[in-house]
Amino acid sequence: MDSFFDMSPPNTDGAARRKAVHCAQKILDDEFHALGAEIGWFYPDLDVNGEGKETNHDGQLKDSGRLDLLYYHPSIIPGHHLPHAWLEKGNERLSTRDMVKYDGFVLIASRPGLWKTVVAEAGGGLVNLIGISDAGEKANSEESLWKERKMGFSAWCR
Repeated sequence: MDSFFDMSPPNTDGAARRKAVHCAQKILDDEFHALGAEIGWFYPDLDVNGEGKETNHDGQLKDSGRLDLLYYHPSIIPGHHLPHAWLEKGNERLSTRDMVKYDGFVLIASRPGLWKTVVAEAGGGLVNLIGISDAGEKANSEESLWKERKMGFSAWCR
């Protein structure tokens, strides 16, 4: 170990070891800084409508078709992990990650009234409906909707 840190010119053994470590770091950099590999992986088969094809799954796939191992690209395309966001209700603050149910589904909708009856009739008690709104967002005719599959993967969005 001492030869590794010895910077004196005659220490060729230390220089060789430092060079080997530097080369290994370049090769293994994806392993050490792999946010994309840790949380960016997804189930492409769940994207039955091909929503991620045009954008390479919001950038999680490189042009070569390989997974971007270094960077995580948040996405609600079906098959991807639910992105993190903070939701507030009064003084309570909750992460979207804390809403994930392992024995059911979470339906996050900006207009939950439209889904209340459907969830009650067809949800079978497995769907937790959560209404959200953005105080700074103007109402529009488009409805933002996320349906979160078990284990925190998006199953459907519109």
